[in-house]
Amino acid sequence: MGRGEPAARPARVAPSWRVEIVPGTGHSPPVEAPGLIAERILAFPVRYGDAATRHETP
Repeated sequence: MGRGEPAARPARVAPSWRVEIVPGTGHSPPVEAPGLIAERILAFPVRYGDAATRHETP
């Protein structure tokens, strides 16, 4: 299994979900890369608009 493969599975199972791979981090991305995590969180509603506020389950 390649690096990132376990995280890619949810994207195949539920295409409406968003999976982000944070390079250079392990189990604590908010601690290991706080600037990058904050940037991605803040960009999410801008990038996905109304989809960011909808909760969809498979």
